[in-house]
This record gives sequence, structure tokens and C-alpha cells, in this order.
Amino acid sequence: MAETYSTVDSVTNESLLQVYDRGLFESQERSKPRFWNEMKSVPNSKPGGLGLFFRVGGGSGHGQGAPSETGEYATPHTRQEVKCSVQSAQLDSVVEFSSKFRSASEGQGSFSGDAEDDLVAEAMEGLLTWADILMGAGFATGKLAEVEDNVSADNVVTCALNEGVYQLRENQPIDFVDGSNVVQAQSVILSIDYGLQQITLEDNVTVTAGWGIYQRDTAGQDFPNGLRNIVDDGSLAATLYGKSRTTYPYLSATVIDHGLQDYSEESVDKLLTRITYGQELIPTQLRSNMGIILEHKSRMQSDRTFVQNSNTPPDYNAGTNFENLAYVYGTNKIPWKHDRNLPARQLYALYMPSFGRNVLREPDWFGPNGQKFQQKPAPGGETWSYTFIGSLMMDITIRSTKPKANGLLTNIKDRVSAAVEDA
Repeated sequence: MAETYSTVDSVTNESLLQVYDRGLFESQERSKPRFWNEMKSVPNSKPGGLGLFFRVGGGSGHGQGAPSETGEYATPHTRQEVKCSVQSAQLDSVVEFSSKFRSASEGQGSFSGDAEDDLVAEAMEGLLTWADILMGAGFATGKLAEVEDNVSADNVVTCALNEGVYQLRENQPIDFVDGSNVVQAQSVILSIDYGLQQITLEDNVTVTAGWGIYQRDTAGQDFPNGLRNIVDDGSLAATLYGKSRTTYPYLSATVIDHGLQDYSEESVDKLLTRITYGQELIPTQLRSNMGIILEHKSRMQSDRTFVQNSNTPPDYNAGTNFENLAYVYGTNKIPWKHDRNLPARQLYALYMPSFGRNVLREPDWFGPNGQKFQQKPAPGGETWSYTFIGSLMMDITIRSTKPKANGLLTNIKDRVSAAVEDA
């Protein structure tokens, strides 16, 4: 059930009506939209009508031959290609508050000077975080995690690796959904244990291993494409852009899985080499959870050298700049980006020039003339309530027109992100 910001019966909301120093309150959760920021710089196309259509090619025609002096032309052969399309999916972020709360919190009545401004910022941050999780770590189903073990009337649930708990957030309302896409239990996340891959809930639940965990009321809805169904070989997503990967194998990325094994530079070189065997393009970005980056760092520590350029003793700094990390393959320096939403044990190799955004509607307020908040009808719709509601909405998906130029190295031992099993 949605909660309305109000002056009544809420310690949290009463605090909004007291005068605090500006900037005192900040939510303590991961909200930096890393993949979203990457996708803002790629080409954008509007998927109007029945969607955006484009072609993905496989092998060329190869209609070559070796005719004799007076022989016939070689036999022509048709190149491989498939017509694909994408349709955008709607995502929203909603806030609601009473008329009295709005009036009482204006000016110096709230912790930042105006509670309406606070709610606008909260809604936008929530929408971008939601989109970032779905596109940067999702696979077009909306599933955020999976139940590891059966639970009977308890409020602690362990989530299965490799997704673990990394796409979940504290205070998030969630549904537990069975294999038939039916919601079997609901609750709200109180806390997350990243070491044990466990969530603690407000309520006791009875759930079964293998059930999916979704944002409340989203199971079965349409979702945008995500990194994980684009960079896949059919193991996670049998189709891409509505086309079968079995029928059109060149819609598959290169996936290497030799079972759980230690990280090595040789394994990354092998992935990149396999990708380039299939086509000429070299991935332009590596992407992983922090755990794989720390595995890489631990292998590099013994090879560090320190250069002394002055007469003063060196500092011997031994850190790693995670915002400017790169991997060298041949003469190519490939940026390595970290994204804590991604599953453990997985390293993605992306050819970013092949990616594109398909935006039917940019993030904006849904209302007449861009108005942020509107009066909410009373139940039944015959009268109006003393409540205001606002919805930020976007209509978006993503694509890669060269799936074969991407790849995935999976089941790398990850002693941070999969500490329970890989330590």
C-alpha cells in the first residue's frame, strides 16, 4: 500500500516540518546511475509506430569461386541478416502528499526549505536508479533477485548467486513470484547483508527456492532490454528483439563458462580473442561488479614497481583508481567500469558504438503542461481528495546492433561479491 506524506501520525514526516540545516538529510543507499550515464552518450532513436526497426547482420554472402578460363560465374549466396525491432517500456516514479503537509512544509518548514522540492528530487533519483538497475543489470523481465532456499514463516531470506542482493535496496517493497508468475508473498526490505546475500523483511514470509523477487506490482509487466539479455548466448534469454537465437545465432554474444575458476588475465584475453574470432571489432569497455575488479587488483599487486623520481622518500601508494581503471589487450586500452548492481562472478566485454537508446518519452512529469503535482481523485472518482500526487515517467529501451561484438566471462571466483561461497 502506498504511503502519503502527511502531518498526521508519522514521526518521519513530522521531522520534515521542523527546521533543519540545509543538506542535513540524504538517503543512505546506492543511487548513482552508472549505466544510465553511459547510455546518455550513445545515439538515441525514437521507437514510434510499431517500434524502431533495424537490421542485424551475420555472415556475408561469400559468393566467391575459382572458375576455369571459360567457366561460369560462381554461385551467388545470400548474406545472413534479420530484421529486428524494439519497443520501449514505461517506467515511473510516484510521490504523494497531503495538502496540509504541502502548506506546512513551505519555506523554512522543512529540512531543505521546501518539502515539494525534496519530493521532486526523490522522485527523479528513484526513477533514474530504477532505470539504471533494469537496463544496466537486468534482462527484460524485471526480476531483481531469486530465492536461494525454502523459507517457512521467517523474515530472513537468502538470495541466490550470481544475482545475489545487488539489485535490491533497503525500504523497497517487493513481491515473491512463483514459476507461474503469480505473486505468493509481499513485504518490505528492512536491511541487506551483502556478505551473506540475505535480506531481512518487515514480515515473516513462506517462500520457495527459485521464486523470483520483484519490485512490488511489476511482475508480468513490460520492461526495457537490459545488458544481460543483450550480452547472452540464449542461456538467459532465448530470444533477442523478438527473434530466436537458435534460428539466428549471430544474435548471440560470446559467453565463456568453464565452471567456477580463479580470475586470470589469460581468461580475459581468451574472451576478447574469442570475440574477435567471430568478427573484427574489439570491445571498447569492460564492465563488472566490484568483486571482479578486486580480483584483478589482487593479481596485479605482486607486479607493482615503485619509481623514485626525487631525493625524498617515496609514498609507496598502493591503491587503485577505480574510476580510471583500464585493461590492455594488444595495443588497445579498454576502460574497465564498475557497477555494483551487476551480478557477482561476471565480467562483460561491450562494444559501446553498437549500443543505442530508444526513447519514446524522456524522463518528465506526467501531467498537463508539465505540471508536477495534480489533485488526486477520491476513491470512486466522484469527488476530489485533499491529496496531491505526482508521477515522473519515461518510455525507453536499449539495443545493440552488433551482438557478436560483445561477450561475457562468467563463473569467476569472486571473494567479495560472492564471499559466502568463493572465500
